[in-house]
Amino acid sequence: AGALATRARAGYYGARYRRTAAASLDSVLVGSAAGGRRLTAFVPVGTGRPLAVRLHQALFAAREAIDYQRATGGMDAFDGAVEAGVSRELTEALIALVRGTEGARIAVEWAPAAGIPDGCAASSEAVEFSPGDLPVLREAGARFLREEPSVTVRITGTVVRMHRSQPRGDGS
Repeated sequence: AGALATRARAGYYGARYRRTAAASLDSVLVGSAAGGRRLTAFVPVGTGRPLAVRLHQALFAAREAIDYQRATGGMDAFDGAVEAGVSRELTEALIALVRGTEGARIAVEWAPAAGIPDGCAASSEAVEFSPGDLPVLREAGARFLREEPSVTVRITGTVVRMHRSQPRGDGS
């Protein structure tokens, strides 16, 4: 979701930017700690910093939008959160991460040698998501899917088999 958000801002990406987003994750090293309770991803400073910054911003924007929805009942904050990188793909990832658990804490730490990126806090607190957030995340994901405008696509392919039962009429 963070890799998609570095390409463009959208509430729902669908198949857009999937290849380039996946390619940007090739250099990310992921491993789990003993006991499997902690997962760490190491992102190269040179190529992965924009991805980490966007993910950091998106996580905090998602948390704020969830809190706003709980306080007011309105989903308006999710509209503005799209600019920070929140999308259906992020809501689905958070749902998958939190479902069946007591919650998830996500923290981003910056390499001391590279410094802190502009617009990011020096010591970032972990962003927490709980099972109580799941209904709001599901609703936001459905809203993004429903409201994202369709885009024109061009499909190029090769016809490998055609069949028509009669000289005229529809074929298959």
